[in-house]
Formats: sequence, structure tokens, C-alpha cells
Amino acid sequence: ALGPQDVSPLYKAQYWDKIKGDSLPLGVDYACFDLAVNSGVGRAAKILQQAVGVTADGAIGTATLAAVESQNPRTLATEICDARLAFLQTLPTWGTFGKGWGRRVDEVEKAAFPLQERLRAAAEERESVERTQQPSLFAAANEQPPSPRATMLRARYLAAAHRQIDLL
Repeated sequence: ALGPQDVSPLYKAQYWDKIKGDSLPLGVDYACFDLAVNSGVGRAAKILQQAVGVTADGAIGTATLAAVESQNPRTLATEICDARLAFLQTLPTWGTFGKGWGRRVDEVEKAAFPLQERLRAAAEERESVERTQQPSLFAAANEQPPSPRATMLRARYLAAAHRQIDLL
């Protein structure tokens, strides 16, 4: 059976990176990531673009990211989940799978912001440990420690990927 270590690189390359997860606000990143995994990267991009009022061309670029930055992340994540649910309800298989799909969208929306708080706390703790241990951890290898931003981005992706695997 495949484990998180096996599928994590695939999720990162095929979904997280394509929706520009590192550039999206916490909470919005997870809502878009789960949408991309389950309904496609193009649909996730278009729903995000429609929610922020830019041309929905399916490619997240600078205009989309600028529009995202002007939005309240909690409100935007809710709008993405609402639009996702509305899309799912139009599918002919909604009668068969709708209850599970609706539950998943609800779980994603509820998980997005507690996840944000846990990640922020974990990144702050990791940064504190790195500062106190920096000489012993990195001096021998003559390397620079990862930046706090790099540490936070990696933690965000790993938490989203593991949450995705848990929901499968």
C-alpha cells in the first residue's frame, strides 16, 4: 500500500504547485488544494478566480494572486467551498454520492482554519528551536538554516497533503 511518503511528492507536483499553494493565504490554500485533487486543477483555479472577480481562465497567475491578497482569507475559503458544493450539486451523480461529497466539503471548510492556527504555532515553535540550535545543526554542514518562510511553506504543504491522505 502507498503511504504518505509515497504520494506526497505526487500531490505536491500535480496539485499544490499547480494551484500555487505556497502563494495562497492559509485556509484558502487547503480549500483550493482539496478542490484541485478531487475536481481538477483547472476547476479549482476557475472557482478561485470567480470568487475573487478575475477572468476565470484556469491559470493562477499574478492577477489572480493579487486579487486573492485583497480578500479576507476566511471569507474566500468559504466562498470557494460554497462554489464547489454548488458545482457538485449539478453533477448527475449527486443523488448517489452527494451526501459524502457534501460532508467532505464541509470537513474541508471546517479544517482550513484550525489547520491555520496549528501551522502558525508549529512554525513559531520550529523557528524558535532553529534559532537556539542553529550553530550545532548547521555549522558542521556549513549550511544556512531554512528561512522561517521556507519552514512555514513546507509545514503548510505537508499538513495539507497529510490531511488530504487522511480524507481519502
